[in-house]
Order: sequence, then structure tokens, then C-alpha cells
Amino acid sequence: MPPKAQDSVDQPLQAVVLAHDLEQAFRPLQMSSVELCGRKILDHALEGLARAGCGEILIAGRPEDCFEPPSNLLGRDGRAVKIQHVALAGCTSEGDYLRELDRCGSVKSDPFILLRGDCVVALDNLLPIVEAHKRRKKTKDADATLTVLLADGGMRAATLRPLTYDPLELRIDGETSRILGWYGGGNARDRTAFENGFLGDESYAHECTDIKAPQNLVDCGVDVCSLEVLFRYSENFDYQSIRGDFLPTETGNAELGQRAYAHVLKETEGRAGRVYDPRILDTYVRDLLRGWFAPVLVAERPLSTVDRSAQIVEPSYVGRGATLEASVVVDQSSIAAGCILRERARVRGSHLGPRCIIEAGASVDCAVLGAGVTVKAGISVPRGCVVGEGFVINEAPPEFSRLPVQEDSDSDEDDDMALGALGNVEALQTRARATSWPPNSDDEGNESDEDWDIDEAQARAQKASDTLFTSTVREMILAGDRNGSAVESLIMEVNCYKLSENRSFRDAAPAALEAVVELAFAGREGKGACAQGLVKAIARWKPLLAKLLSSGAAADERFAVDALEELSKTRPPLNEPDVFALALQKLYEHDVLSDEGILAWGAASASPLRNSPQVGQLLAFLEDDDEDSEEESD
Repeated sequence: MPPKAQDSVDQPLQAVVLAHDLEQAFRPLQMSSVELCGRKILDHALEGLARAGCGEILIAGRPEDCFEPPSNLLGRDGRAVKIQHVALAGCTSEGDYLRELDRCGSVKSDPFILLRGDCVVALDNLLPIVEAHKRRKKTKDADATLTVLLADGGMRAATLRPLTYDPLELRIDGETSRILGWYGGGNARDRTAFENGFLGDESYAHECTDIKAPQNLVDCGVDVCSLEVLFRYSENFDYQSIRGDFLPTETGNAELGQRAYAHVLKETEGRAGRVYDPRILDTYVRDLLRGWFAPVLVAERPLSTVDRSAQIVEPSYVGRGATLEASVVVDQSSIAAGCILRERARVRGSHLGPRCIIEAGASVDCAVLGAGVTVKAGISVPRGCVVGEGFVINEAPPEFSRLPVQEDSDSDEDDDMALGALGNVEALQTRARATSWPPNSDDEGNESDEDWDIDEAQARAQKASDTLFTSTVREMILAGDRNGSAVESLIMEVNCYKLSENRSFRDAAPAALEAVVELAFAGREGKGACAQGLVKAIARWKPLLAKLLSSGAAADERFAVDALEELSKTRPPLNEPDVFALALQKLYEHDVLSDEGILAWGAASASPLRNSPQVGQLLAFLEDDDEDSEEESD
């Protein structure tokens, strides 16, 4: 035991930085290349962690990721901070990385600091917060494994989160600061779990007498974690997202969940926050230049060449060695090192990476440009554009363009995106279109929901998320058929994915029907052959269809028939009345759908298929059979 105690004394405080760009909100730019006033965001995070007391930093990412951490990084005690790149292959979510870190045993300190690589850290000292976490766990609550850092965003809280995120909503024990319920963090489907888990759990009422619901709190993205957190991820493969899965589930389980506590930062403790997207980047650039991160983090004012006729509208940043020629206008923008702005060039509300060239008369309006981008003379780059490194813009792109355009949306890069975390390609493209930044944020407190069109952005993101979920379930079934997987194994695989996405069986029903019909019609021509294939496919996939389509509720079964009818519009000959009636008949005979569910659809639908003689005959048979069953029961 004594050597073990000595080891714990010698072990410096570790920080784990999940640096893989899972959301790709700046696509085609990698988050690791995005700069904040002349420094990469990851460098800000590493320096902030060292300054706040971390003696060792683990950067978790893919083997192909290249990071160049600051050299000779000194910690709070004046000692060199050890920085290690932990290469973990095959990880596509936060949960995957934490499970792999637990497996390889790289994390030694208990507790440790956990954050993402897009987090700006301007904290004065983490050590008192860490000590309070250890003291609480040792003396008051052995299950207190997590301390979440929060900040009071006040009226600006909405500008510090993506538009597609719901406001952070918490229930906190006013006496102990224990988090009793967590809603937010980008998962639009955890609202039900929040209401049912917290509001419907009487055990909290017995434990707590002072439950608070603070407003305008902002998630800093920095957590103090005990090692048990890693164990929890290893035990539960459904946990993919820290904020979307782990926190809502654990805080919503009063009896068995691990306990998280809130620490709301005081002004003297500094601040931290994640750069989720270009809009948040713009907010943090302005804050940094206005001194809101001071004295912990202050933007440098390096030497640059600025013509006397050039105009710089504050807050703006001009990097080392940048050149602004005659009549150039830089309006509330950041210009990285080595950029050249030729005569009459205009940059407004934008952020340029190193060595960009804006030729004479060209303009950039509310856009993000990667390193080495060239905008040809007279070309205008409109709002919302994100341009990859080294790209040459010869003609004006549309608003909200991502350049260069990705030709193959099914590339291996897309496979690296997190299914259970924030994003997929479609959702993030939608988010990028919705999250432009204001040309002038002096009036930040006056923006209305109409200005930002929050509802439309959330609806688009939810639609894209639904599309991704449906296509993923469909591909699971098709891949399982190609590989000869057992139907029971596929049921388990689809169910696990459904749970990881906080979805219902109803959400998976359209995908299952689409996959089964596709397999039924594959390689067959003519109505007769397709009908025969449909009969065989329903018989083969009966266990899967029964699991996903029939929950015992007539409303869910009616939804399944609606989905089948919608599918028939694009999958002939399923749109033929006799083939559609055959499909319903076989689903009924195999106990996938009940007569109540099919009759409920028949009573509500007025479509041509519903009114066809073939389908009408089947419905009449089911009605008679239902009546006969009732008479026998009487």
C-alpha cells in the first residue's frame, strides 16, 4: 500500500484532449488547423491546461492525425509539461475513444481532466476545483465521479451554442450542486428521457428539498472525471456522446447512475468554451480582442505592414507579417500571419488563415478561409462560406458553400463521423447553412429567434438526422444479408444502434421495410416474380419485421402500413393493388401486423391503394375475422 500512495503523489494531473474532429463543423477544414487570433485552437487548449495546473496532456486522435504541440510548454509549477499523442484507430465517437483509453491504460491520474480539442481554455487554476472533487468523493459521496464546469452566459448564452442545440437545461440540488437532470448538448431526442427520468422520479423528491433550474448556463466543455467514468463507458457500449448519452442517462438514474456535480465558474476563475462552428468562432474572436478572456488569455498585437489609407474597424486582428495595401478595409475580422490584402480588398466579419491572398477589389463577407487560400481580383466570397486550404477562388461561389466541393459523400472520411455524437454530413451541412454570424455583433443582446431562424435550423438538422438513421439501419440489414448473418444477430445489431441513438422501434420500421422490399425485388423482373420474392422475403425476415413493426400498439402498426404505402410509390410493382394487398396479407399471416393495426390504417386512409378492390377485399376479410373472434370470446 505505501508504494501505491507514493505513486499517487508523484502522478501529475493528466488532461485528456479528444482531438479527432468528429463533427467536422468546419469541413473541409480540419478543426486542428482553425486559428483563433493567430494561434490554433488546440494550442490555446494545451497552453491553457498547462497554465491551469496539468502536468501531463494526452492528445487522443487517429494514427494519421498530425499535431505539433507548443515546444517547451511549462506548467504552473515551472516544470515542463509532457504531451503525448495517443493514436487510437477505428474510433468514430467520444465513447469509442474513452473505451479505448480505458483499454490501453494510458490515463493514470485520478481524477483527470477531460475536454475536446476545439475547447478554448482560459482558466486561472484547475487545482482547487480538482481538490474539491476529490474531497467530495472521499468524504461525502463515493459515487461523485464527475464535476462539470459551467459558466453564467447571461444574455449572451444563446451566442455561445450552435443554433441547432437546445438551451442547456439543468436540475441542480441547490444544497450540494449535484446535477439531477441534464438536457442539452446537441441531442434533440433526450428531452423525453429528461422529463421521464427526472420529473417522474420520486426518489429525488425524497433526497432533495432545494431543487434549482438555473437559466442561461453555458457548458464549458471541461470535466473533472474520476477513473470510474472510463469504466462506465467500457461497460456500456450505447454511450457514444458525452453530453448526448452519458450525462442525460447517468444523471437521470437516481439509484444506480454515477453522480455528476456542477461547478459554475466565478469571474476570477477564468472561462472556457467549445468552438462548435464558425458562428461560435466569430464570437470568441470578438471576446478575445475585447479582453473578455483577460488577464488569463490576451491576443497578441504583432507587427504587420498597413498602408496609411487602409481602414481597420475594431474589433479586428492582423497577424504577424500581414500586408494591407492601399484602401483595404478590414471590418471586425481576423487576418492570420502572412496574409496579403491587395488594393481595395474588403474583408468583413471573416476569419482568414495564414498566407491567404485577397487580390485587388476582391471581398470576403462573413466567411472562414483556410491557410493559403487565394481570392482572385474582383471576386466576392459571400456569407457562410468555408474554404479549404490552398484553394483558389476564380468565380464567386453561392452563399454557405463548402469549397472544394466533396465529390464523394460516401468516402472513408464520412465513416469517421460520429453516429451518436453531434453530427453527420447532412446535419452539419444544414447546421453550417443556418449558423452564419452577424456582420456586427455590437447588438448581440438584441438578436431575436426570427433573426437566427432557430426553428428552421433545428427542423433541418432533425430531418437530416432522421435520414441518416434510416439509411444506416437499411445498410445494416442489406450488409447482413450479403454476409449471410443470422436474422437474430441483425436484430441485436439494429437494437443496439437504436439504443445508442435514443430512437424507437417506430423510427427503424421504414428502413426495415425498405431493405426487405429491396431484397425481395433484387434480380427479379415482372410482377409475378417480384410478388414471389416478396412472399419469400417476408417469411425470411419475419423475426426482424415483427420486432420493429409490431409493438402491440395499433397506432405503431398503422404507422408501419403508412410507411409501406409511402415506400410503394417508389418501388413498383409494390404500388400495384394486388401486390400491396399480398404484402399486407403475408405480414398478417406471419403475425408481424395484427388485424387491428391494418384495420386502423384502412379506417384512416383514403388513398387509391386503400380504395382498390384487392385491398378492400383483404380489409373486409379482416373485419369479418375480427367480428368472429369477438363472438367466440363472448
